[in-house]
Amino acid sequence: MNPEGSGPAQILILGGGFGGIATANTLRRLLPASHAITVIDQAPRFHVGAGKTWVMLGERASGEISAERTILLEPGVEFL
Repeated sequence: MNPEGSGPAQILILGGGFGGIATANTLRRLLPASHAITVIDQAPRFHVGAGKTWVMLGERASGEISAERTILLEPGVEFL
Protein backbone atom coordinates (compact mmCIF):
# COMPACT_ATOMS: atom_id res chain seq x y z
CA MET A 1 0.00 0.00 0.00
CA ASN A 2 1.29 3.50 -0.65
CA PRO A 3 1.97 5.84 2.31
CA GLU A 4 -1.37 7.60 1.88
CA GLY A 5 -3.20 4.31 2.43
CA SER A 6 -4.89 4.10 -0.96
CA GLY A 7 -4.29 1.71 -3.81
CA PRO A 8 -3.82 -2.03 -3.93
CA ALA A 9 -1.37 -3.80 -1.65
CA GLN A 10 1.27 -6.24 -2.82
CA ILE A 11 1.43 -8.88 -0.09
CA LEU A 12 4.39 -11.25 0.05
CA ILE A 13 4.21 -14.34 2.27
CA LEU A 14 7.51 -16.11 2.89
CA GLY A 15 6.94 -19.81 3.47
CA GLY A 16 4.23 -22.10 2.16
CA GLY A 17 3.67 -24.25 5.22
CA PHE A 18 0.39 -24.52 7.12
CA GLY A 19 0.59 -20.90 8.31
CA GLY A 20 1.60 -19.39 4.98
CA ILE A 21 -1.06 -21.25 3.01
CA ALA A 22 -3.79 -20.44 5.56
CA THR A 23 -2.77 -16.77 5.65
CA ALA A 24 -2.70 -16.44 1.87
CA ASN A 25 -6.08 -18.13 1.44
CA THR A 26 -7.72 -16.06 4.19
CA LEU A 27 -6.37 -12.81 2.78
CA ARG A 28 -7.49 -13.75 -0.73
CA ARG A 29 -11.05 -14.31 0.53
CA LEU A 30 -11.08 -11.05 2.53
CA LEU A 31 -9.30 -8.61 0.22
CA PRO A 32 -10.40 -7.23 -3.14
CA ALA A 33 -8.88 -8.91 -6.19
CA SER A 34 -6.82 -5.79 -6.88
CA HIS A 35 -4.53 -6.72 -3.98
CA ALA A 36 -1.75 -9.05 -5.13
CA ILE A 37 -0.90 -11.99 -2.85
CA THR A 38 2.24 -14.04 -3.48
CA VAL A 39 3.55 -17.05 -1.55
CA ILE A 40 7.24 -17.92 -1.86
CA ASP A 41 8.66 -21.30 -0.86
CA GLN A 42 11.69 -23.34 -1.95
CA ALA A 43 9.68 -26.49 -2.63
CA PRO A 44 6.72 -26.76 -5.00
CA ARG A 45 5.15 -29.58 -2.94
CA PHE A 46 3.66 -29.35 0.54
CA HIS A 47 4.31 -32.39 2.76
CA VAL A 48 2.20 -33.09 5.84
CA GLY A 49 4.78 -33.35 8.61
CA ALA A 50 3.08 -36.16 10.52
CA GLY A 51 2.79 -38.16 7.30
CA LYS A 52 6.56 -38.51 7.03
CA THR A 53 6.39 -41.14 9.77
CA TRP A 54 3.90 -43.14 7.68
CA VAL A 55 6.28 -43.02 4.71
CA MET A 56 9.19 -44.13 6.90
CA LEU A 57 7.14 -47.10 8.17
CA GLY A 58 5.99 -48.01 4.67
CA GLU A 59 2.34 -47.28 5.43
CA ARG A 60 2.02 -44.51 2.80
CA ALA A 61 3.85 -43.44 -0.33
CA SER A 62 5.36 -39.95 -0.49
CA GLY A 63 2.75 -38.86 -3.02
CA GLU A 64 -0.02 -39.71 -0.55
CA ILE A 65 1.19 -37.21 2.04
CA SER A 66 1.99 -34.33 -0.27
CA ALA A 67 0.34 -32.01 -2.77
CA GLU A 68 1.40 -29.27 -5.12
CA ARG A 69 1.22 -25.99 -3.21
CA THR A 70 -0.60 -24.35 -6.12
CA ILE A 71 -3.52 -26.77 -5.63
CA LEU A 72 -3.81 -25.75 -1.98
CA LEU A 73 -3.91 -22.01 -2.71
CA GLU A 74 -7.05 -20.06 -3.55
CA PRO A 75 -7.38 -18.85 -7.14
CA GLY A 76 -5.74 -15.44 -7.36
CA VAL A 77 -2.80 -16.33 -5.08
CA GLU A 78 0.50 -16.52 -6.94
CA PHE A 79 3.14 -19.09 -5.98
CA LEU A 80 6.85 -18.63 -6.62
